[in-house]
Amino acid sequence: PRACGVHSHDMSMLLSLHFVVVALLRAGPDRSAPRWCPHLAPTPGPAARRDTLEFCAALTRAHQLGLPANGSSLVVDVGTDQGTEALTARGFGHRVLSFECRGEQAQAISRRLAFRNDSGLRVVHACVSDRAGLGVLHRAADSSSMSEANVRVDGASWKARREGRAGVATENVPIMRLDDALDGRSLRALGWPELASELATSVGFLKVDVQGLEESVLRGAARTLREHRPFVFY
Repeated sequence: PRACGVHSHDMSMLLSLHFVVVALLRAGPDRSAPRWCPHLAPTPGPAARRDTLEFCAALTRAHQLGLPANGSSLVVDVGTDQGTEALTARGFGHRVLSFECRGEQAQAISRRLAFRNDSGLRVVHACVSDRAGLGVLHRAADSSSMSEANVRVDGASWKARREGRAGVATENVPIMRLDDALDGRSLRALGWPELASELATSVGFLKVDVQGLEESVLRGAARTLREHRPFVFY
């Protein structure tokens, strides 16, 4: 696969900004977006804006290298968090399949008008890895991870302590492999029967932000990477 970009997520005011975020995401593209990223989705803060701009830069570069900017190329967003990257990709015309590990966050995103009213956006509540089944997510807000060690490091530990004080230190979560999630049966179950045919679409761009477990995601996507050769942003 062709790799482009880096990942970084460091947002701290998710709960207090919930209603502000919803209002922003209803508003359409960010009017202050740079000309090279006209479909930049509004973000709840400077860190999220920086991350979304990095994603947009990688997606724009992929377009320059041959990725079709239309519905024929599926964007897969693993670790969607606030959904800003998904909305940005949708603005370029891509259908977007997003995965979010945290149950409450996945539900919150699914309820937003921008997602409910657009047949080109889908959100799946699941952690993505190299196996399927059930697992334990160690909660630390947007730094939550399947690896407990990853939420004990600087930048995440205070979020983990806050989740612990709230009584939600861990969460039982479903786990999927991308190769399974992107097969015909799964796409039909998501309401995209036309995408179940390999001739109808291809996986053109894969974004992975899973707090240090990106390698596990890629191992579980071996067939997808081999057959579709997507651009990979992590």
